[in-house]
Amino acid sequence: LEYEPGHVLALEVQGNPKAEGIDEKTVKDMEKNDGWMRAPYTVTRGKEDSFDILIKVVGFKSRTLATAEPGTPVRFGGKFHV
Repeated sequence: LEYEPGHVLALEVQGNPKAEGIDEKTVKDMEKNDGWMRAPYTVTRGKEDSFDILIKVVGFKSRTLATAEPGTPVRFGGKFHV
């Protein structure tokens, strides 16, 4: 993996469109993305075969990612440097 600190990537996790606290914008995004929610996150540490991110819980998507059980499927992609 070629992610370094400061790179921004999209993390995606599947969500439940009927979950308590979900907003309409997130539901529409999920409909367009086959049930996956996506949001940008910044890499804090990158290694040859892994990277770390920190998640500040501010809404439904970040709470879903932060509370995901080990083994939950997560997709990632893109690489932007800000």
